[in-house]
Amino acid sequence: MDLIREIYSECQTPPNYYILRHGIEDELSALQYEATAIDLLSLVKPGQKPLTNIQGGTYSSTKGLMDLAEIKRIYAPEELKTALPVMLITINREYDRLKKQIKAGEISDTERDNEIYKRTRAAWKTGIRRNQAKYAVAVYRGWSVAAYRIHHWMPSEIKGRWAFDGTALPNDSAEYQELVHKITYPSIENYKAPQNPIQYLNC
Repeated sequence: MDLIREIYSECQTPPNYYILRHGIEDELSALQYEATAIDLLSLVKPGQKPLTNIQGGTYSSTKGLMDLAEIKRIYAPEELKTALPVMLITINREYDRLKKQIKAGEISDTERDNEIYKRTRAAWKTGIRRNQAKYAVAVYRGWSVAAYRIHHWMPSEIKGRWAFDGTALPNDSAEYQELVHKITYPSIENYKAPQNPIQYLNC
């Protein structure tokens, strides 16, 4: 209500009112229309005030706003198969936090790729086996979301943990196509977060 009052106070002329959908015959349809509107308006642009809804729309977490990569994950997943020396880094908690920050307008969506890199590169408990990995793959709930060529490792700001310096693989590169937007777990439906966020392939 505070946001609504603020909008009214800033209006120089009376606001226009629009009914997005009318003649709805059942509650479920009404809830789905409402969820669609909330998802659409949650795409915050620079200078736009984010929605303040405490509750998201009906089924928004499972059937709501998603990019093409997320849709592919649900309906046409491909298993990650590679001979490249890869370190898989699970960033479930940080990725969830990033999505909430973008939705709230705290971080611009244009910064998404850079934020994923920062949350993937550090800070990890890992042994010398890390030096065999040439690529680092960011993984969210068993789905690879980004990949980087590792240049070198260095001690992180957290004692006993390490960070890598790397560059994102170009989207049109063969390595990117091989490593990104793939499932890293036998079954997404039965996914369980690994106890160790670091896993190795071909290292």
